[in-house]
Amino acid sequence: MTEDFGFSVAKLIGALLGDYIGEINERIWPRRLLWMPDADSLRELGEKAWAFKNLDGSFPDGDILLTMPVSFNWAELARAKRAGGKLINGYKFAYPLSVKDVPGLPLGWCGYTSPSGGIGYALSRDVAFAVCRASFARKGY
Repeated sequence: MTEDFGFSVAKLIGALLGDYIGEINERIWPRRLLWMPDADSLRELGEKAWAFKNLDGSFPDGDILLTMPVSFNWAELARAKRAGGKLINGYKFAYPLSVKDVPGLPLGWCGYTSPSGGIGYALSRDVAFAVCRASFARKGY
């Protein structure tokens, strides 16, 4: 699957589920993210690897590992980079209910659970919109 195909699928899903386009767009914010290539690279982060896990210790929904870099100091970010991590531009979005088992969702996102609901991160706005809308649809908004 090409990257363009994934973004086209994201746009299609967003359009099909887009009853509340304005509300969903208000819940998506551009953010600088820390991307880690795989679960093995997290071992190099030691205790800070928990920034990439849900409260129950599981890894996030979705197909990649992204989080906000603000909880890392410069030394920890340097360690993350040595382990293959990268600081990238992406998006943060509301994630009220898991959609990891919804077929057809695009690649390039992850979602974390917390006591106050969930937060998702995506590489593109189109992917964030599609996943956010699917999550809100499942929740019944």
